[in-house]
Amino acid sequence: MKVRIAVCCLLLSFGVAKMAIAADPQEKTDAKPTFASVLDKQLTNAEKTVVPAADAMPGDKYNFAPTQGEFKGVRDFGAEVKHMAVANFALGAAILGENLPSTWAVVPMDRPTSNRRPNS
Repeated sequence: MKVRIAVCCLLLSFGVAKMAIAADPQEKTDAKPTFASVLDKQLTNAEKTVVPAADAMPGDKYNFAPTQGEFKGVRDFGAEVKHMAVANFALGAAILGENLPSTWAVVPMDRPTSNRRPNS
């Protein structure tokens, strides 16, 4: 399972790095960006958008989920914030070679979302 998490994190990181390089073609430097610098830039940009949104949302509205359109079964706002935090923690743990907390329920990626249960 550790290998699966590490592989998923690595593939995600490569995809993020590719998008970051392609997204800013005007930024030219003499040296090629490193994997670490690209990942750092992506996480910093995500932090600049997600943290203010999470702070701005009133606590009693964290259970908000869209209801119009094709949104049946989507995560509510609080679950999405938790998902991003857990994913970032897991990515950092994989990079550092650390284990996830034993109380975390690891759900295989091939299981349907409707069978997943929140670990709260």
